[in-house]
Amino acid sequence: MSEQLKLVLTSRQQAWAAVKGLLFPAIGAAMQSGRRWVLTLRPEVRSHDQNALLHALIGEIARQAEWAGRKWDAEVWKRLLVAAWTRARGEQVVVLPALDGHGVDMVPARTSRLSRRECAELIDFIAAWAAEHGIAVGDALQAVREQDGSAQDIACGGEGDAPPPVPGVRVPMHHSGVGA
Repeated sequence: MSEQLKLVLTSRQQAWAAVKGLLFPAIGAAMQSGRRWVLTLRPEVRSHDQNALLHALIGEIARQAEWAGRKWDAEVWKRLLVAAWTRARGEQVVVLPALDGHGVDMVPARTSRLSRRECAELIDFIAAWAAEHGIAVGDALQAVREQDGSAQDIACGGEGDAPPPVPGVRVPMHHSGVGA
């Protein structure tokens, strides 16, 4: 037996069929090995389309915006935007003393581990932040739609540059220094 069994569950009926036909037999075979096993059930992580859109939005912001008096690359913007979204959700951003003793370092959340719902929320947050700061992201949205076909799987809330905000998530509108 393989060391791992991955089932993507899409409906109650499909899940039940997968559990009966695949999971129970796999558990039986695994348990005969005498080893201990861990069974984990978690939401599916972000989709390829969501990842493409996320990076297209961040790329547009990096091309158009300045922060703290200068332009930054997409990696820096990703860290800043993910940290802002994390705080907007009421969660803590991890900041630690630097290993070399000089300053502090932010330990960003890993977007690759976001669920589809969390990634959609982050995309909405970034698009709203961009719109509130005068950053046009329509070209990035269109490019992703054209490249990946329909953007329905992206679940970013609507057409145009600024999807509706996610309930309970406030996009900050302060901090000077953003401009084209």
